[in-house]
Amino acid sequence: MLNLLLGELRTAPWKGSPDLSVDTIDTLIKLMLAQAQKCFFEKAREDGKSSSIMAKLSADCAAFYQEVSSSIGAAKSTGRPIGAMSNDWLEVVEWNRLLFDGLQQYYLSKVHLEAFEYGKQLARLTYATNKCAEAVKACAGAADVLRKQFVDAHAKCLEEHTQAKKDNDLIYNEKVPAFNTLDKPARMASPLVKTVVPPRLLDPATFADPEPLPAPPAPEPPPPSLPTPAPQPPNAAMAGMAVGDAAGQDEPPPPSFEEAETLGIEQLVAMGFDREKAAIALKAAGGSVQQAANALTT
Repeated sequence: MLNLLLGELRTAPWKGSPDLSVDTIDTLIKLMLAQAQKCFFEKAREDGKSSSIMAKLSADCAAFYQEVSSSIGAAKSTGRPIGAMSNDWLEVVEWNRLLFDGLQQYYLSKVHLEAFEYGKQLARLTYATNKCAEAVKACAGAADVLRKQFVDAHAKCLEEHTQAKKDNDLIYNEKVPAFNTLDKPARMASPLVKTVVPPRLLDPATFADPEPLPAPPAPEPPPPSLPTPAPQPPNAAMAGMAVGDAAGQDEPPPPSFEEAETLGIEQLVAMGFDREKAAIALKAAGGSVQQAANALTT
């Protein structure tokens, strides 16, 4: 998903915020791979895998976290967005980098012990203990539940370093070589972690343009209004004629009460009201369609 987002950001005409910049997403991709590799390491440790396997798995973790740490360091030095992110999680990357830098040497020391190479064992244990101590110091302000993995790793390295030094001083008396003369830790022949595209992202329908919304229904025509009788002049009775007659027009006579009531009911039914309820409401409103409609909607 982050790879997909990275592709969108590279072609976007706008500049992303610190958490949505190309630099940040690229670093997060590397971090997710490092975290996934750490899962492989922890599972293998629980399964009791051999020291040589554990050394390679921890070497892969160390390489992944080193890459993430280098990206963050470069971003901070050049003012790129990732460097402005909260240290609450940026620092955790550095703690893991130190931890696995030490653990890869810790497991290699066990390989030397199995080969009766006590001087090399002690040299790697010394380095491992120091690096794990740096990790413990770096996470001093973290919650205990988070610090535990670093504290436990340092305690284990220190315990085995103390025993190895005692054995070499009293029994084996092997020369301890300089650490920088030892072989670099070997990694797994092929990476165990890689990005996998979710199948749904390969479906063209996932990113197809949405179907347009259906057009709203045409509004219903307003109900017919009652005809308004033409006003009669005050002297119409005396003159013996209506306005319509004066204009030469034949106006129909006003509807009877029954006709007006029937017309009012029809108007209310056209508005969507029940005929029986409309008749009752119209009668209660004294023939006013507007008042009857208001009563029916409340």
